[in-house]
Order: sequence, then C-alpha cells, then structure tokens
Amino acid sequence: MAVTMEQVKNILTRDEPNYMEAAQLGAEAIPHLKQLLQEEDTLLASKATYLASMINSDQSADVVKEASQSEHVEVRAAAAAATRNLPQSPNMDVLSSLLDDGDVSVRKVTLKSIRALGDSGADFGEAKPKSAAKKGAKKAAAKKGAGKKGAAKKGAKKEAADEEDTGLLAKIRRLAEDDADPYIREVASETLNQLP
Repeated sequence: MAVTMEQVKNILTRDEPNYMEAAQLGAEAIPHLKQLLQEEDTLLASKATYLASMINSDQSADVVKEASQSEHVEVRAAAAAATRNLPQSPNMDVLSSLLDDGDVSVRKVTLKSIRALGDSGADFGEAKPKSAAKKGAKKAAAKKGAGKKGAAKKGAKKEAADEEDTGLLAKIRRLAEDDADPYIREVASETLNQLP
C-alpha cells in the first residue's frame, strides 16, 4: 500500500510524533516530506526534516540538505539536529554550511550534532586541530624564540593558512576562538575537546 501525504501529515501533526514508528513508512514517505518543506508551516517542515533523517534511504540526506538552506531558522535548526540521525556518513557540506549560519541556535545545534557524530565514531576526514590553549602556548613560545621579524612572518603565514583552512574541524576551531557569542565559543571548545 502506497504512503499518502495524509498519512504523513497525520503522524507529523501530533504534538509528540513517534519518529521511530513513523520511520517505518520508509522511502515512500520521502517525496511527501520534501513537499512539506515548501509549505509555510515551519513546525511541520521541521518535523518533516527530522523524520526524513530517521528513514533509511539515500534520499534522506537530500531532504536534510534542502532544509539546511531554508529561510526559516526553525527548519535550519531541525536540519542541524537531523544530521546526527542520517543513515549515511555525515554530510560535511551540510554541517559546514550550518556552522556558518547567522543564527546562534543553528550553530549550537550543529556543534552538538557534530559532537554526537564524533561519539558514534563518525570520520570527519581531517586531523583533529590543536586546542586553542595549546596553540596559544606554541604561538607565544615561537614569538619568544624568534625575533620580532621572524614572528611577524610566521603570524602572517598562520593567518593565511587559517583563511585557506575551510575544513569542518577548522571551522569549529574558528568558532571556539572567534565567535561573537561566548556560549558558541564554549560549545565549540567542548566539541573540539570531545572529538576523538
């Protein structure tokens, strides 16, 4: 029996949808979930995003990616939370774009999802960056050991390398060091410290 939009909406309009049970609708529900992203009901679109992430389908990541580009903060936050549920390996492009989001809540949820993915053994394909404290101590030692001219050259090279380093872990490091929100800096630092 084919999955209908009515079935999907009946599940998602509940106050507390049972996502594990709803995921049993399978891949046939994905087109309906994608369609719900286009509607004005941001709560329904958020729930659709999260449900898509619970369904074992190659198309689940497409729904989450589309939601991550929504004009609505609630939907982007749902996409950030949903990334940790995707049956495939984490989508680095989606996580990376969500870390750049202008909304604090989206960045926070993304960092927490990255931490959860790290706890579950996800491979981010990058070497873990050094903590800000260790980097600061090394930088100070380098300045002390080198002349002012040498330290200035090293600093300029480091800044250029940081600008070129657009990997996921580099973005987390930059959030830990430079984000305007102190809570995001704290969560980013904790995320770096907890990643394997």
